[in-house]
This record gives sequence, structure tokens and C-alpha cells, in this order.
Amino acid sequence: MPFNTHAFVKRLTNAGFTEPQAEALSDTVHQAVTGGVATKADIAELRVGLRWVTGIGAGIVAILVGAFGFEFNMLLGINADIAALQTAFAAQGADIAAIKEAVQALAAGN
Repeated sequence: MPFNTHAFVKRLTNAGFTEPQAEALSDTVHQAVTGGVATKADIAELRVGLRWVTGIGAGIVAILVGAFGFEFNMLLGINADIAALQTAFAAQGADIAAIKEAVQALAAGN
């Protein structure tokens, strides 16, 4: 953002400021106005840095997926096996209950 220090000093001296006061205030305002402003070069450099960080992040994700993707699929397979075992145990539990009833019926008949 352009800041015309000469015009600012002139305006202040016309308003009653001394020349040193006007110059000191002009320098302070100039630094405040232009000190934190990003230039196009600053923004371009930031974009390059962000692209680099994004690329590195994507690479890390790819490595993690490659390294742990197989294990994740293996875990999914294990979960399916556990579900099948639970179903089998539930069926055996029903069979055991039926056998128990049959034994009780036989015992009651004797």
C-alpha cells in the first residue's frame, strides 16, 4: 500500500505540528501501514512453500496407506473370522440347549 510521507508531513505541518514532530509521526505511521503488508513475491513464496508441504503430506499419507493398508485389510479379514466364530458358537449354544432339553425329557420319563 503506497504511503506518501511528504504529503503527510506537509499536512501535519499545515495543521500546526513542528517539522520534527510531523516527520516522526510520518515515519511511525509509514512503518505501521507498510510494515506488515505482504508483497506479491511474499505471497508467491508462500504458495511454493504450501505446495511443497502439501506434496510432502500426500507422500506421507501414501506411505502410511502402503505400509498399513495390508494390515488394515488383514484386520478386516480377522473381524469377519471373529463374526463367523461368534455365529458358530451361538449355533452350538442352541444345539447344547436342545441336547439339554432332550436329556431332561429323558430323565423325566424314567
